[in-house]
Amino acid sequence: MSDDRSSFIASLRARADALGVSTASPRVTRADLDADDPTGGMRREVAIFSMGNACEAHGPALPPDIDDRTGAAIAVRVACETGARYVGHLPYASDGVGDLAREWSPAYLPFDEFYAKTIALASTLLHCAYDDASQPRPRLVAFVSGHGGNGVLVPHLARLARDLDVLRCMYSLSMRPNEGVQHADGVEHSVSRALGRGCHDDATLAAIDPKDDAAFFATLRRHPAIAGMSGFYVFGDDRFDVLRARYPGVKSSVRNFTQSRRVEADVERGRAIVDHTVATIERELLEAARALGVAMPWFAGG
Repeated sequence: MSDDRSSFIASLRARADALGVSTASPRVTRADLDADDPTGGMRREVAIFSMGNACEAHGPALPPDIDDRTGAAIAVRVACETGARYVGHLPYASDGVGDLAREWSPAYLPFDEFYAKTIALASTLLHCAYDDASQPRPRLVAFVSGHGGNGVLVPHLARLARDLDVLRCMYSLSMRPNEGVQHADGVEHSVSRALGRGCHDDATLAAIDPKDDAAFFATLRRHPAIAGMSGFYVFGDDRFDVLRARYPGVKSSVRNFTQSRRVEADVERGRAIVDHTVATIERELLEAARALGVAMPWFAGG
Protein backbone atom coordinates (compact mmCIF):
# COMPACT_ATOMS: atom_id res chain seq x y z
CA MET A 1 0.00 0.00 0.00
CA SER A 2 2.78 2.44 0.92
CA ASP A 3 4.61 1.68 -2.38
CA ASP A 4 1.41 2.33 -4.31
CA ARG A 5 0.94 5.63 -2.49
CA SER A 6 4.53 6.71 -3.09
CA SER A 7 4.25 5.90 -6.78
CA PHE A 8 0.93 7.72 -7.01
CA ILE A 9 2.31 10.91 -5.40
CA ALA A 10 5.57 10.77 -7.37
CA SER A 11 3.66 10.46 -10.64
CA LEU A 12 1.48 13.49 -9.86
CA ARG A 13 4.47 15.58 -8.77
CA ALA A 14 6.34 14.71 -11.94
CA ARG A 15 3.38 15.77 -14.09
CA ALA A 16 3.03 19.05 -12.16
CA ASP A 17 6.76 19.72 -12.38
CA ALA A 18 6.67 19.18 -16.14
CA LEU A 19 4.00 21.89 -16.35
CA GLY A 20 6.05 24.31 -14.28
CA VAL A 21 3.79 24.05 -11.21
CA SER A 22 5.68 24.31 -7.93
CA THR A 23 5.78 21.11 -5.96
CA ALA A 24 6.83 22.84 -2.72
CA SER A 25 4.69 21.96 0.30
CA PRO A 26 1.59 24.23 0.20
CA ARG A 27 0.23 26.46 2.95
CA VAL A 28 -3.11 28.27 3.31
CA THR A 29 -3.15 31.56 5.24
CA ARG A 30 -6.00 33.44 6.86
CA ALA A 31 -5.72 36.04 4.11
CA ASP A 32 -6.18 33.30 1.51
CA LEU A 33 -9.29 32.01 3.31
CA ASP A 34 -10.77 35.49 3.65
CA ALA A 35 -10.12 36.26 -0.03
CA ASP A 36 -11.80 33.02 -1.16
CA ASP A 37 -14.67 33.14 1.35
CA PRO A 38 -17.93 32.97 -0.64
CA THR A 39 -19.83 34.66 2.22
CA GLY A 40 -17.91 37.88 1.62
CA GLY A 41 -17.93 39.91 4.80
CA MET A 42 -20.88 38.14 6.41
CA ARG A 43 -18.84 35.52 8.28
CA ARG A 44 -16.42 38.09 9.66
CA GLU A 45 -18.63 41.14 10.13
CA VAL A 46 -22.02 39.78 11.22
CA ALA A 47 -22.44 37.65 14.34
CA ILE A 48 -25.57 35.91 15.62
CA PHE A 49 -26.40 34.92 19.18
CA SER A 50 -29.41 32.84 20.17
CA MET A 51 -31.41 33.44 23.33
CA GLY A 52 -34.41 31.87 25.02
CA ASN A 53 -35.49 30.72 28.44
CA ALA A 54 -33.95 27.69 30.13
CA CYS A 55 -36.94 26.90 32.35
CA GLU A 56 -40.46 28.17 31.72
CA ALA A 57 -43.91 26.57 31.90
CA HIS A 58 -45.57 25.83 28.56
CA GLY A 59 -47.79 22.87 29.43
CA PRO A 60 -46.97 19.16 29.47
CA ALA A 61 -46.22 18.64 25.76
CA LEU A 62 -43.28 21.07 25.52
CA PRO A 63 -39.98 20.87 27.42
CA PRO A 64 -39.28 23.71 29.87
CA ASP A 65 -36.35 24.86 27.71
CA ILE A 66 -38.34 24.99 24.47
CA ASP A 67 -37.57 28.71 24.11
CA ASP A 68 -33.83 27.92 24.17
CA ARG A 69 -34.32 25.23 21.55
CA THR A 70 -36.42 27.43 19.28
CA GLY A 71 -34.04 30.37 19.53
CA ALA A 72 -30.99 28.24 18.77
CA ALA A 73 -32.63 26.34 15.89
CA ILE A 74 -33.77 29.49 14.13
CA ALA A 75 -30.50 31.36 14.78
CA VAL A 76 -28.43 28.57 13.24
CA ARG A 77 -30.70 28.40 10.20
CA VAL A 78 -30.44 32.16 9.70
CA ALA A 79 -26.65 31.90 9.97
CA CYS A 80 -26.61 29.13 7.36
CA GLU A 81 -28.89 31.08 5.02
CA THR A 82 -26.98 34.37 5.27
CA GLY A 83 -23.36 33.35 5.80
CA ALA A 84 -23.29 35.22 9.12
CA ARG A 85 -21.43 33.55 11.99
CA TYR A 86 -23.36 31.82 14.76
CA VAL A 87 -21.32 32.57 17.88
CA GLY A 88 -23.31 30.84 20.61
CA HIS A 89 -26.25 30.76 22.99
CA LEU A 90 -26.98 33.20 25.79
CA PRO A 91 -28.99 31.27 28.41
CA TYR A 92 -30.48 34.13 30.44
CA ALA A 93 -34.11 35.27 30.44
CA SER A 94 -36.10 38.26 31.64
CA ASP A 95 -39.64 39.52 31.07
CA GLY A 96 -41.49 42.75 30.53
CA VAL A 97 -43.94 41.98 33.35
CA GLY A 98 -41.15 41.97 35.93
CA ASP A 99 -41.18 39.77 39.00
CA LEU A 100 -44.63 38.40 38.18
CA ALA A 101 -42.86 36.17 35.65
CA ARG A 102 -41.46 34.11 38.54
CA GLU A 103 -44.93 32.52 38.79
CA TRP A 104 -44.27 30.53 35.60
CA SER A 105 -40.60 31.15 34.81
CA PRO A 106 -38.14 29.95 37.46
CA ALA A 107 -35.23 31.13 35.25
CA TYR A 108 -36.49 34.75 35.23
CA LEU A 109 -33.94 37.44 36.05
CA PRO A 110 -34.69 41.11 36.83
CA PHE A 111 -33.63 43.28 33.91
CA ASP A 112 -30.42 44.73 35.37
CA GLU A 113 -29.13 41.28 36.32
CA PHE A 114 -30.27 39.85 32.98
CA TYR A 115 -28.50 42.61 31.07
CA ALA A 116 -25.27 42.32 33.05
CA LYS A 117 -25.08 38.53 32.63
CA THR A 118 -25.95 38.73 28.95
CA ILE A 119 -23.26 41.34 28.29
CA ALA A 120 -20.67 39.40 30.27
CA LEU A 121 -21.20 36.14 28.39
CA ALA A 122 -21.64 37.77 24.97
CA SER A 123 -18.41 39.71 25.53
CA THR A 124 -16.58 36.52 26.48
CA LEU A 125 -17.82 34.68 23.40
CA LEU A 126 -16.91 37.58 21.11
CA HIS A 127 -13.49 37.77 22.75
CA CYS A 128 -12.91 34.07 22.12
CA ALA A 129 -14.26 34.12 18.58
CA TYR A 130 -12.66 37.36 17.40
CA ASP A 131 -10.16 38.98 19.78
CA ASP A 132 -8.24 35.78 20.54
CA ALA A 133 -8.09 35.08 16.81
CA SER A 134 -6.64 38.54 16.16
CA GLN A 135 -9.73 39.49 14.19
CA PRO A 136 -11.74 42.72 14.48
CA ARG A 137 -15.08 42.56 16.23
CA PRO A 138 -18.09 42.19 13.92
CA ARG A 139 -19.91 45.32 12.84
CA LEU A 140 -23.37 43.85 13.41
CA VAL A 141 -24.55 41.51 16.18
CA ALA A 142 -28.01 39.95 15.96
CA PHE A 143 -29.86 38.40 18.89
CA VAL A 144 -32.46 35.78 17.95
CA SER A 145 -34.68 34.89 20.91
CA GLY A 146 -37.16 32.08 21.42
CA HIS A 147 -38.54 33.88 24.49
CA GLY A 148 -40.66 36.96 23.96
CA GLY A 149 -39.81 38.36 27.38
CA ASN A 150 -36.25 39.00 26.24
CA GLY A 151 -37.67 41.78 24.09
CA VAL A 152 -36.93 44.02 27.08
CA LEU A 153 -33.55 44.41 25.34
CA VAL A 154 -35.01 46.31 22.40
CA PRO A 155 -34.94 49.81 23.97
CA HIS A 156 -31.31 49.18 24.96
CA LEU A 157 -29.85 48.03 21.62
CA ALA A 158 -27.67 51.13 21.19
CA ARG A 159 -26.28 50.66 24.70
CA LEU A 160 -25.77 46.97 23.96
CA ALA A 161 -23.73 47.82 20.86
CA ARG A 162 -21.52 50.20 22.84
CA ASP A 163 -20.95 47.66 25.61
CA LEU A 164 -20.02 44.96 23.07
CA ASP A 165 -17.82 47.36 21.06
CA VAL A 166 -19.72 46.80 17.81
CA LEU A 167 -21.48 49.22 15.47
CA ARG A 168 -25.02 47.90 15.73
CA CYS A 169 -27.16 45.32 17.53
CA MET A 170 -30.55 44.01 16.42
CA TYR A 171 -33.11 41.76 18.09
CA SER A 172 -35.54 39.28 16.52
CA LEU A 173 -38.11 36.93 17.96
CA SER A 174 -37.68 33.41 16.62
CA MET A 175 -41.37 32.99 15.80
CA ARG A 176 -42.56 35.48 13.22
CA PRO A 177 -45.78 34.06 11.78
CA ASN A 178 -48.18 36.03 9.62
CA GLU A 179 -50.70 35.47 12.42
CA GLY A 180 -50.46 36.43 16.07
CA VAL A 181 -48.59 34.24 18.52
CA GLN A 182 -49.54 33.81 22.19
CA HIS A 183 -47.70 31.84 24.84
CA ALA A 184 -47.94 28.04 24.42
CA ASP A 185 -50.75 28.34 21.87
CA GLY A 186 -51.25 26.51 18.58
CA VAL A 187 -48.47 28.50 16.90
CA GLU A 188 -45.84 27.58 19.48
CA HIS A 189 -46.94 23.94 19.65
CA SER A 190 -46.90 23.69 15.85
CA VAL A 191 -43.41 25.21 15.61
CA SER A 192 -42.12 22.95 18.37
CA ARG A 193 -43.52 19.91 16.63
CA ALA A 194 -41.81 20.99 13.41
CA LEU A 195 -38.46 21.29 15.20
CA GLY A 196 -38.35 17.59 16.14
CA ARG A 197 -39.47 14.83 18.49
CA GLY A 198 -37.33 16.13 21.33
CA CYS A 199 -39.25 19.40 21.27
CA HIS A 200 -42.82 18.12 21.35
CA ASP A 201 -44.73 15.19 22.88
CA ASP A 202 -47.60 14.40 20.53
CA ALA A 203 -49.17 11.80 22.82
CA THR A 204 -49.24 14.10 25.82
CA LEU A 205 -50.84 16.92 23.86
CA ALA A 206 -53.44 14.55 22.42
CA ALA A 207 -54.30 13.41 25.94
CA ILE A 208 -55.33 16.97 26.85
CA ASP A 209 -58.98 16.60 25.90
CA PRO A 210 -61.04 17.21 29.05
CA LYS A 211 -64.59 16.10 28.33
CA ASP A 212 -66.17 17.54 31.46
CA ASP A 213 -65.73 20.69 33.50
CA ALA A 214 -64.00 18.93 36.38
CA ALA A 215 -61.25 17.62 34.09
CA PHE A 216 -60.99 20.92 32.24
CA PHE A 217 -60.55 23.01 35.38
CA ALA A 218 -58.08 20.48 36.75
CA THR A 219 -56.03 20.93 33.55
CA LEU A 220 -56.09 24.70 33.96
CA ARG A 221 -54.84 24.36 37.53
CA ARG A 222 -52.14 21.80 36.70
CA HIS A 223 -50.89 23.55 33.55
CA PRO A 224 -51.83 27.23 33.94
CA ALA A 225 -49.37 28.48 31.30
CA ILE A 226 -50.89 26.50 28.42
CA ALA A 227 -52.88 28.19 25.65
CA GLY A 228 -51.96 31.80 26.32
CA MET A 229 -51.60 31.50 30.09
CA SER A 230 -55.20 30.25 30.32
CA GLY A 231 -54.95 29.05 33.92
CA PHE A 232 -53.33 32.28 35.10
CA TYR A 233 -55.87 34.26 33.07
CA VAL A 234 -58.82 32.50 34.71
CA PHE A 235 -57.57 31.85 38.25
CA GLY A 236 -54.83 34.46 38.69
CA ASP A 237 -55.24 37.20 41.27
CA ASP A 238 -55.16 40.93 40.51
CA ARG A 239 -51.44 40.82 39.72
CA PHE A 240 -52.30 39.02 36.47
CA ASP A 241 -54.38 41.94 35.22
CA VAL A 242 -51.18 43.06 33.46
CA LEU A 243 -51.54 39.96 31.25
CA ARG A 244 -55.30 40.31 30.79
CA ALA A 245 -54.99 43.98 29.85
CA ARG A 246 -52.70 43.26 26.89
CA TYR A 247 -55.67 42.13 24.80
CA PRO A 248 -59.02 43.84 24.23
CA GLY A 249 -61.88 41.68 25.41
CA VAL A 250 -61.19 38.00 26.07
CA LYS A 251 -57.75 36.81 24.98
CA SER A 252 -58.24 34.76 21.81
CA SER A 253 -56.13 31.76 22.83
CA VAL A 254 -57.95 31.54 26.17
CA ARG A 255 -61.35 31.75 24.48
CA ASN A 256 -60.35 29.09 21.94
CA PHE A 257 -59.03 26.74 24.61
CA THR A 258 -62.09 27.07 26.81
CA GLN A 259 -64.34 26.38 23.82
CA SER A 260 -62.41 23.59 22.07
CA ARG A 261 -60.52 22.34 25.15
CA ARG A 262 -57.67 21.41 22.82
CA VAL A 263 -54.43 22.92 21.53
CA GLU A 264 -53.70 22.02 17.91
CA ALA A 265 -50.16 21.22 16.80
CA ASP A 266 -49.97 21.10 13.01
CA VAL A 267 -46.49 20.10 11.81
CA GLU A 268 -46.99 21.57 8.33
CA ARG A 269 -48.19 24.82 9.84
CA GLY A 270 -45.12 24.77 12.08
CA ARG A 271 -42.76 24.23 9.14
CA ALA A 272 -44.37 27.08 7.24
CA ILE A 273 -43.94 29.38 10.25
CA VAL A 274 -40.30 28.36 10.66
CA ASP A 275 -39.58 29.00 6.98
CA HIS A 276 -41.38 32.34 7.09
CA THR A 277 -39.51 33.33 10.24
CA VAL A 278 -36.10 32.44 8.81
CA ALA A 279 -36.86 34.33 5.58
CA THR A 280 -38.08 37.39 7.53
CA ILE A 281 -35.05 37.55 9.84
CA GLU A 282 -32.74 36.86 6.89
CA ARG A 283 -34.16 39.84 4.99
CA GLU A 284 -33.86 42.14 8.01
CA LEU A 285 -30.32 40.97 8.76
CA LEU A 286 -29.13 41.47 5.18
CA GLU A 287 -30.72 44.93 5.04
CA ALA A 288 -28.91 45.92 8.24
CA ALA A 289 -25.61 44.43 7.04
CA ARG A 290 -25.88 46.15 3.66
CA ALA A 291 -26.53 49.49 5.38
CA LEU A 292 -23.23 49.00 7.23
CA GLY A 293 -21.36 48.29 4.00
CA VAL A 294 -20.85 44.56 4.57
CA ALA A 295 -19.97 42.78 1.31
CA MET A 296 -22.31 39.90 0.53
CA PRO A 297 -21.54 38.36 -2.90
CA TRP A 298 -24.04 35.54 -2.39
CA PHE A 299 -26.93 37.99 -2.64
CA ALA A 300 -28.08 40.17 -5.51
CA GLY A 301 -27.13 43.79 -4.92
CA GLY A 302 -24.48 42.80 -2.36
